Amino acid sequence: LALPATAEWAIDLYERGQLAIVQGAGYPNPSRSHDVSMATWQTARLDVEEHARYGWIGRGLDELPPSHTGAAASTLIGDEATPLTLRARQATSASIRSLDEMLTAGDDGRAIAALTDDSSELGSFLRRQTLDAYTTADRLRSLAHPKGQNDASYPSTTLAGKLKLVSQLIKADMGSRVYYAVQGGYDTHSQQLPTHARLLRELAGALKAFQRDLQAAGLDQGVLVLCFSEFGRRLAENASAGTDHGTAGPVFLAGSPVQPGIYGETPDLSKLATADDPEHTVDFRSVYATILEQWLGVPSGSVLAGTFPQLALLR
Repeated sequence: LALPATAEWAIDLYERGQLAIVQGAGYPNPSRSHDVSMATWQTARLDVEEHARYGWIGRGLDELPPSHTGAAASTLIGDEATPLTLRARQATSASIRSLDEMLTAGDDGRAIAALTDDSSELGSFLRRQTLDAYTTADRLRSLAHPKGQNDASYPSTTLAGKLKLVSQLIKADMGSRVYYAVQGGYDTHSQQLPTHARLLRELAGALKAFQRDLQAAGLDQGVLVLCFSEFGRRLAENASAGTDHGTAGPVFLAGSPVQPGIYGETPDLSKLATADDPEHTVDFRSVYATILEQWLGVPSGSVLAGTFPQLALLR
């Protein structure tokens, strides 16, 4: 039941050369704990002693110069806690729940900043930053209430709303290099079929609208989407019509910069890691190494604490 909606999105992007699927992504001796496995994926470190430090995206952003707009290097869309993957030594991270939240400031601060006569280096910096913030707010207002027809119609789901906001921030040239959004609910220990179908429909609808929106704005070549989870599910159904924590799973990359295709080995049911879990065939850090080197332009060795073979995922 989950296939039609997902297949429609996947086939649509695949036929347009905008989807790559990495099969069997995982890591050696995988943990079935949500916290441990998510920290492993978010830090790109197998040693739990390093899980309280920095994330792989944060370390990567530390290697890059600050944004030309002075914006945070990464931005979380939503009201969740800032994910470990964005934690960095120097690169800043912001959190935005909604566009309205960014537009509540009045014009008093703008007028005060414009009239402030402070020739010191610090005063000039603060005045410039304040005026830049209000200029950005003006751009966001025009995007929040556009004239004429919208570039794309988004479904009325939480995830679609998050991706719509990401698109608006990109159009406003906010300057963040990474935007992060979470879609929860995939821990399907019971009644997996209807829950999984609904979640995949939400994911498919949100991503399809997001890609069309970026294409209409002529911005799709500069945006890459990565979809990942901390682990897959076991092959065997449990007593509650669901499945339990597994090992390897697929990773999706979507967007115009993607080299379309299916990567990694198809899970071999004759070679299982346990009684009902396929072995991982692609180290997830190879996906990260590819994104760091080929997309962000960052040497991956120090970020990932090792060298991992890159994949032909990008054009």
